[in-house]
Amino acid sequence: MKRSGYVLVLGCLLATAAMGQPATDYWEKVVGVDIQAIENAWVPNVLFASVPDGRVYAGTWRGLYESRDHGETWDVVALPDDRGQRKIYALFAMPDGRVWATYWDHVFYSANGETWENYGPRRSGASPSDMIYSEEEEALFVGSELGINRYRQGDEAWETVSPIEVVGEHEYEVAGYRLTMTQNGGIMAATLGWAFVYRTQDQGGSWTRFDDGLPTQEEQSPDENWPADLVIDGTGTLFYSLFLTGGAAAPKTSATAGYGTFRSRDNGETWERINGLFPCSLECQERVPRAWTVSNGKVFTAIREGGSIQIIYSEDGGDTWHDVGPALEVDLRPMALEIDADGYAYIGFYPDALYRSTQPAVVTATEEAELPRPALLHASYPNPVRTQTTITYEVQEPGPVRLRLFNLLGQEVATLVNASMPTGTYQYQLDAAGLPAGVYVYGLETGSIRESQFLIRVR
Repeated sequence: MKRSGYVLVLGCLLATAAMGQPATDYWEKVVGVDIQAIENAWVPNVLFASVPDGRVYAGTWRGLYESRDHGETWDVVALPDDRGQRKIYALFAMPDGRVWATYWDHVFYSANGETWENYGPRRSGASPSDMIYSEEEEALFVGSELGINRYRQGDEAWETVSPIEVVGEHEYEVAGYRLTMTQNGGIMAATLGWAFVYRTQDQGGSWTRFDDGLPTQEEQSPDENWPADLVIDGTGTLFYSLFLTGGAAAPKTSATAGYGTFRSRDNGETWERINGLFPCSLECQERVPRAWTVSNGKVFTAIREGGSIQIIYSEDGGDTWHDVGPALEVDLRPMALEIDADGYAYIGFYPDALYRSTQPAVVTATEEAELPRPALLHASYPNPVRTQTTITYEVQEPGPVRLRLFNLLGQEVATLVNASMPTGTYQYQLDAAGLPAGVYVYGLETGSIRESQFLIRVR
């Protein structure tokens, strides 16, 4: 394999938009989404999901809303339920445009945003808190404060697949409050109660508990632990945000008790606290960011410094962080964050506020220079991938086109396309079965244009 300078471009893909623009022009309060104020200060009252075709969804305690113009206007989504608009407990979207939304007892599904249908039978049990879809098993996993349910299309009922803990002579199901995939194809669950994480490699058949580097039992207060979020970025790094709700544990701080933001680079087996890496004051670092998202392989969060909110991102697994756009001057608690396919940002706040950026919060270097964009590279599907994945790309001006695959060291793994091509939309079927597990970058080059996406190969 030869080393390529192409990956040098990748390090410049993110740039801060409108550095000199006033925050009052950059941020706008959203209207058209009904957000009910709630007393519970640690439960998000708004959830987000977005897909590459530009659709953005906001789920609130008043129902589901959709925007197709970067949050400028919103429409109520009429879900197929005769009880009318109800609280949305969890949202999940796939890169191919599929979206799931759930009430307390029912899951709804749309393949394209045009029509919605019931997804399987009604659920029973506690209120949902998170969802994730396994492409390998074609199974939807729904986490709640009482456990984890799984549904595969065609099943007659939801199946309980929760981790089981034994205390004395008793067994109990572990809450799967936050869910995400791991780099090696597993599913990771963060729990309520004790601040442990669990991983399954067999779609919920069995689970392994991991706590190396997380707060010890002496540092914890099980009645007050609350996992804010659990996400994985394009480097395969897991981020786990954990805080205390107050009450008896209120005197403990994230510094003295070990609470805060943790990361894992070995599929959740060991963890380290990283609050000190955030680019803000010590007081700000000791707060626990609750709003997280991943877009184009990069991890984003919102930190609270004094009376303002700053979105930051990392593209190296949390080693370095950078500001995105100007700070939003509001003294509110960020609870949800989304970056859509075009780079626009959305932040939901406790108790009842929602803001959006009026322009892309994240842009490519070529966009920032206002250069033409004759090519467009889409996220591959499925991703993560075990065997085959489809890479879709567009050529808007005829000419030489090259599509290549790199590892994270910048070494070229393969040239996938190298030809002169007319305008049009193309698909490349990548056989990933022979690739070692890990994170890759595939890049499209045509003329002066360079675009890239991350690809995760799992076993």
